[in-house]
Amino acid sequence: MEIYVIVPLLSLVGAGFGAYLGSYLKKKGENLATREDVGELVKQVAAVTQTTKEIEAKISSEVWDRQRHWEMKRDALFDAARRLEAMHDALTKLYAAQSVLKKSEPTPYLLEEVAKAVNVMRQAFGAFDATEAVTALVCGPEVRDALRAADQLIRGTAKEIFAGNLNVYECHTPNLVKALVQASAAIRKELGVDE
Repeated sequence: MEIYVIVPLLSLVGAGFGAYLGSYLKKKGENLATREDVGELVKQVAAVTQTTKEIEAKISSEVWDRQRHWEMKRDALFDAARRLEAMHDALTKLYAAQSVLKKSEPTPYLLEEVAKAVNVMRQAFGAFDATEAVTALVCGPEVRDALRAADQLIRGTAKEIFAGNLNVYECHTPNLVKALVQASAAIRKELGVDE
């Protein structure tokens, strides 16, 4: 073959090989860039996932804390309402026992009934004191003040009844009912029942 045929043929083969090599290197470069981009995306997705998990954990913890606080408040308020009603019942029993004793001859049975009523009253006071302390910790001042007002009225009335002043029960009954209703309203408001 002659040189004038070989040179153009070599040029043609060289150009083809160059085109192939250029295309090959271009594709390899694209693949390498894609792998780097995918690697970067994986890192970004991992960071977003981690941040999302941290935010979810924080929100979950805050919701859990709020829920636990509300449950403590609810339990304390229910207990306070029950104990306040127990004090009111004990006051009524004390009044009834003292009334019967005042109108009758003091027999051992009547004296025992008065002693039982006084004991129930003391137990109700003690139970309420413990509940009131817890309620004051987890509830607002409106509840605390309403519970104290009812408590003081019941205790003052009980003291007078025990001293023999039975008229005080009938005189204080409207105020006592009002104090109990106010305590109940404060408890309902604190629980969000009336909203």
